[in-house]
Amino acid sequence: MKRLIALVAASGMTLLGMVSAMGPAQAKQPGRNGQIAWFDRSDGRIFIADPEGANEHELALTYPGFGPVWSPDGGRLLVTVFTPDGVVGPLTVNPDGSSETLLVVPEAPANMDIDCRAWSPDGTQLLCIGQIFEGDHSMDGIYTIRASDGGDFTRLTTNPFPPTGDFGGGDLPGDYSPDGTRFVFVRAKPGADPNAQHQRGALFVENIDGTGLRQIVPYGLANSHDNAVARWSPDGSVILFASDHGSLFVVHPDGSGVRQIPLKTGGGFSFAFAPGWSPDGTRIAFSLNTTGQVDIYTARSNGSDVVNVTDTPDFEDLADWGTHPP
Repeated sequence: MKRLIALVAASGMTLLGMVSAMGPAQAKQPGRNGQIAWFDRSDGRIFIADPEGANEHELALTYPGFGPVWSPDGGRLLVTVFTPDGVVGPLTVNPDGSSETLLVVPEAPANMDIDCRAWSPDGTQLLCIGQIFEGDHSMDGIYTIRASDGGDFTRLTTNPFPPTGDFGGGDLPGDYSPDGTRFVFVRAKPGADPNAQHQRGALFVENIDGTGLRQIVPYGLANSHDNAVARWSPDGSVILFASDHGSLFVVHPDGSGVRQIPLKTGGGFSFAFAPGWSPDGTRIAFSLNTTGQVDIYTARSNGSDVVNVTDTPDFEDLADWGTHPP
């Protein structure tokens, strides 16, 4: 699984390697909280469980994968997998493992890895990072594709700080705004040392047509490692992200009101990363390292009532909380 570990590292690195001027996006109707999906970083397996950890089961896939993301209606999962062509690409599947659809992106270079991180609110588009794993990085950036068939490959960003070598730098897609007009992403700037441990990340918001780029937090605050993600709240008022030092923060889409969420973990070492929202917006899910063990947790949006979803020696990452299907 060296290729899997390297790809996860390229878009997130190791755990201890330590737009416009409009207001909040229009809120969508909050959904009912469904199940949580995540992946085991050590061997590329996907798991699903209830928010309290009950009914855990593995999602059986034809290909090893990572980064599960629920569709807006909770009926499908988006997973990034190793394709028969030797690159990674998006696959959608039912939660019971049936109806796998490997999305071929005919307009993309044949050697481009395509890692999709979010569904548009109407479920028709996917927000992805496209990157050439080795060699020329001029095509690296954020793209959208159709969720049904991988067509309509559209570039949204061109990173002014391309990776140095194979790692360091890059634009990492976060999430669509609830009204689908904007998206948030992490932009990583390599440091003086050509080593990804020295890169720094900032959050940006941009219109979905690629205009209106706006930086909303400074470089050095947003975590550009550890599968860096940023997620819009269901009501559109704030964006949730992790810091480079393992704390969780929210910020308004215009860059105002940056504040830390004080996770009540009971003291001792903890490092939180890869956070996301419950569909009703009252809770958050995240990976948490406590004394070397990484598990999935949930908490209220103010950081209280921290609850284990998993408790294993595996490296559990990129949890996504789905809407309960109608």
